[in-house]
Amino acid sequence: MGRRGDTVGDVISDIGKIHGIPIPKGIFSRIFKEEKPENAFVYILNLIKDAKSKGKIPVLIIDELQTIGDLKVNENLIYKVFNFFIHLTKESHL
Repeated sequence: MGRRGDTVGDVISDIGKIHGIPIPKGIFSRIFKEEKPENAFVYILNLIKDAKSKGKIPVLIIDELQTIGDLKVNENLIYKVFNFFIHLTKESHL
């Protein structure tokens, strides 16, 4: 089965929450398999680009940002998240 088929299988079999994040366990593991948080941003960026290439309008719903306010991964995670949003809007124009 292709990558998309594997993802659908993960969603069906692993629906739930991991560390308070509502994401299927298999997909969460795939995103963080190299222990680099930037992979999550690349993954989201690729999903958005894929949706746009199919003529869809991607909508990113942002909720509960206060939960990562003090979380540090080499630096404050909140700064990385906001830099990602800036990249989406000002650089990638997505």
